[in-house]
Amino acid sequence: MNFPKVGGAQIEVADGVCAFLRARYPDKTAANVHADTGIRVKTVEKWLAKVSAPGAAHLVVLVTVYGPEFLCAVTRDPPPWLTAAGRAARRAEVTAQIDELVAELEDGRA
Repeated sequence: MNFPKVGGAQIEVADGVCAFLRARYPDKTAANVHADTGIRVKTVEKWLAKVSAPGAAHLVVLVTVYGPEFLCAVTRDPPPWLTAAGRAARRAEVTAQIDELVAELEDGRA
């Protein structure tokens, strides 16, 4: 890893950020994160290349946009309440996707 200005726990958080963002957007990761968050593409590209890591302000934006799932992904041992919140958020996301697909099928759009 090449995080030149980052130490121990920050490296773990930065690695978690990269893993979460890449899992969410395997293609055009930086562009998609920019579309979601407004964070500059070049900034996200530097995180993904492990040249730099997100600072506190960017972490707050990422948590605000991606919610408890993101926070779970960047926390080594998330407390049970956070894990439950992450699961609930994911469940709500999947349920919304299912509802959208069912509506699409019912409307004959599929």
